[in-house]
Amino acid sequence: MASITIINCRALVNGQIKNCNLKIVDGKIRGIMPSGDVFGKTFDGRNKIFLPGLIDIHTHGALGIDFNTGSSDDICTVRDYFASQGVTTFLPTIHGDKMETMLNSVATVIKAKNLLGCNQIFGINLEGPFLAPSYAGSMDKNNLVPCDYVLFKKLQDTSGGNIRITTISPELDGAVELIKKLNMEGIKVCIGHSGAEYSKAEDAINNGAICGTHMFHSMKMMRPSSPAITTAILESDIFCELICDPKLIHPAMIRLMVKTKGEKRIIGITDSMKTTGAKDGFYTVGSQEVILHNGETRMLHE
Repeated sequence: MASITIINCRALVNGQIKNCNLKIVDGKIRGIMPSGDVFGKTFDGRNKIFLPGLIDIHTHGALGIDFNTGSSDDICTVRDYFASQGVTTFLPTIHGDKMETMLNSVATVIKAKNLLGCNQIFGINLEGPFLAPSYAGSMDKNNLVPCDYVLFKKLQDTSGGNIRITTISPELDGAVELIKKLNMEGIKVCIGHSGAEYSKAEDAINNGAICGTHMFHSMKMMRPSSPAITTAILESDIFCELICDPKLIHPAMIRLMVKTKGEKRIIGITDSMKTTGAKDGFYTVGSQEVILHNGETRMLHE
């Protein structure tokens, strides 16, 4: 086994940044050692912070490429870009679209994974089509449909069983039954894109939903007399996705989430779109026209 040591590093150990050396064996981190301990060749880490590869469970694309419409080669291009940003595993997220498009999208992702060697793809995140049209976000609400297991099974079969996560709006007819069924099949069900009242969201959680999709975005907010889906997610022990971007969520809200849910129940996501890493200009994201300027994406018609 080939051993090397990266000296002069900093790493997060038990919640604190500490000076250390990293022992690498056959390309994998095998030890966080005290400064001074060395095995094999040494490389200077230049006092940088070293992290394990990041996992992004919710991403729609980058570099002008959308996972709903991109080719398998496009997906590999995005994979390389993600690697340059420290993301070593990801779940291409397919948003609610025309069924023909969604079927083609999941097939394209699996072609990239199985035929083009894009092993960084862990599976598929299906964000729709079983979502509330009134909380469609950037999706075309006309492509969102009632809960339908047969339709989900068609998408799952096309993916070769690689859909691992999906989002369902709890207020839809048949939502609880579908959540139960998918939960039994090992699918991780999230709730979001929703105006569900507290009781509906609570039913979904009690029947197997394990996560809230991009917290605070495209969901009904809490009020004193109407706690809604937001409160059900915060009050329960389920996970919640959080886009930790101060341009989208005020840092005080992020701190409040950490205090409320705890670090181990928050999943940081990018929810990246085709404008990520792209040049300034106008783009179409889902059904929305957007403008990218100085690294910030804004809807043209909010």
